Amino acid sequence: MRKGILFLALFAFIACSNSSSEVIDEKEQLKPEQPVDGTLTADGNSAKTYDLIKRSGYNHEAPDSSREHKTEHFQHIQQVHDNQLNKYVFAFFIHAEIDDDRGLTNITDRQRNEIKTDNKSPKSLVGQKGETMVFRWKFCLPTGFQTTAKFSHLHQL
Repeated sequence: MRKGILFLALFAFIACSNSSSEVIDEKEQLKPEQPVDGTLTADGNSAKTYDLIKRSGYNHEAPDSSREHKTEHFQHIQQVHDNQLNKYVFAFFIHAEIDDDRGLTNITDRQRNEIKTDNKSPKSLVGQKGETMVFRWKFCLPTGFQTTAKFSHLHQL
């Protein structure tokens, strides 16, 4: 694998928003019974990206505490302004040599950096048997983007 940062800009659920940026306490996060429409929109406040994700009913798994990041923090999901779209978007970062899967140093064949639903997400965001769900997003890989020669998932449902 190449050293340095592999940059993956995921233009997911992008449109300008007036969302607030307060820190969300675990008790204040959305409850599974609270319905939401599933819209996650970058608001330009990169420092509060994870709060925005949780406030929208999602969760994240990022290698922010992997190896060197335990002492030198790096936020792996950020918000950046995209000049082509003229709006803020979510940008995902992976360090090829030091990031891992959820801080689990015994797993060396993959890296994980994702926005997802889980058991803390509102039921309206989690598909059930017989339901139809519609997802829309824009996704962009930069010119020259390289994956590992082993195994890569860039997006999964």
